Amino acid sequence: MTLRFDPDGGTIVVTAVITGIAAEAAARMALDTGANMTMLNSELASNVGYDLKAPERIVRIATASGIVRTPQHAIRRVVALGQQRLNFPIICQSPPRGVSVDGLLGLDFFRNQRLTIDFREGLITLD
Repeated sequence: MTLRFDPDGGTIVVTAVITGIAAEAAARMALDTGANMTMLNSELASNVGYDLKAPERIVRIATASGIVRTPQHAIRRVVALGQQRLNFPIICQSPPRGVSVDGLLGLDFFRNQRLTIDFREGLITLD
């Protein structure tokens, strides 16, 4: 799939569909090749049915603020850039204030795929 983006803009944002235990929601996800793991806003994770007080797993991640412990859930289905992931582990935490996305698509989402970000043409291709 190929998607257009503004090569002169800031963050590259794509739409993802998150299917949880209780509901499905569209999410605005920043494409973040600097993040090892995909992250979803805690509030959205809760809205689609995940109990953040009883996570499937707690993981330690490095952030700009240091090492933090955060809940991780296997999200039933994540669809973005024409790709689908089932039972996909996502960390759930609130983004910093002022961040206008629902989460980050990290490197784990792109593994075993070819991701091309063409800044000359303003195109993202994932296959």
